[in-house]
Amino acid sequence: MDFSLSEEQQAAADLAARIFDDQLTSERFRAVDAEPDRFDRAVWSALAHAGLLGLSLPAAYGGAGLGFLETALVLEQAGRAAAPVPLLATVVLGALPVARFGSPTQQAAMLPAVIAGELILTAALIEPGGEPSRPLTTARREGDGRRARRSTKRVTRPPRDRYVLDIEAFLPLLELRPRRRRG
Repeated sequence: MDFSLSEEQQAAADLAARIFDDQLTSERFRAVDAEPDRFDRAVWSALAHAGLLGLSLPAAYGGAGLGFLETALVLEQAGRAAAPVPLLATVVLGALPVARFGSPTQQAAMLPAVIAGELILTAALIEPGGEPSRPLTTARREGDGRRARRSTKRVTRPPRDRYVLDIEAFLPLLELRPRRRRG
């Protein structure tokens, strides 16, 4: 088996590394660290301009329509550089779920803006008093839809000028199935 990266995959990783290396100087890190949200908007804009925010997002919305590996390679470079950008939160926790589970209206409203670097997303994942493997939020049928019994409150990044994808927004897309009894 050949596990080598394709030319396209290597080019995405190299481009991300070049952006991070060129823009994230020691002085820039200090300046961003002094800002309240610790977010480098110039680097974010450069990632968007290079098309790296939309690698795994559908071409119909302006993305490249590639696989998750290409996004993972950009994430690897962001981690290597300790880049102060919400790449994981916006693309992986926000945009990819919208692309997969969102309505056409949600996709049209959010995905082009994420790809352009104009919209920051994150996900509400952790419930107060709960464990990720045993969510406390449940849904029950109510009419033609679903109703949540509890809301998730904690998010991966503070919601300052960001949108949070809460489970309640996706409840109409979930199929309720009876629990299987153990034993």
